[in-house]
Amino acid sequence: MTSRQIEFKVVNKGAELASLGQSLNSYVSSFEDDRRSDLESSSLKIMDLALHDGRTHTCVLVLGQVQSGKTSSIIGVVSVARDNDFPLVVLASGSTELLQSQTLDRLKKGLLGEETYKDWTIREKLTKADVHFLKTLLSTWSAWQAGTSNIKPPTLVVTPLKTAGLQKTAEALRDAFESLGAQYPLLIIDDEIDRASP
Repeated sequence: MTSRQIEFKVVNKGAELASLGQSLNSYVSSFEDDRRSDLESSSLKIMDLALHDGRTHTCVLVLGQVQSGKTSSIIGVVSVARDNDFPLVVLASGSTELLQSQTLDRLKKGLLGEETYKDWTIREKLTKADVHFLKTLLSTWSAWQAGTSNIKPPTLVVTPLKTAGLQKTAEALRDAFESLGAQYPLLIIDDEIDRASP
């Protein structure tokens, strides 16, 4: 069996610093003051590292001990991504269905509040059958950024499982990008690097 490398060209956001906005504020509002401040600060710092090295591909490594709040930090960074106009987030978060399910539950609890449910679309996977959905979502983002729509579209968060799920997600995203002939900011988070995610 041979593997195929898929590369994405990711739009760099330029010289602006990551901003604290409604999504991160909403997520951290339930935390106590000290934890809220730490989470805001670390989430913005991580996103700043990803936005400001002048390249279109950026890799940032963040380490944490077991039970140190890594998942909370990841959800914070995902929130900052939305606040900074990223339409797409891929979160490789589980090598088993149990881990994927736990991450999905945490994402839904952290992101899908009464006032913010419309800001997010969360899916377990993408396949070629989802290319039309992706094209529609990305076209809506383009219209919003161009000022022809005043409603900010939802950010899509995908949590694919194992190599096959990542590969299918990558192919669907590539096909949508190529079909639209455009590039879009894409945040990829690998929460399973210690398990040698592909």
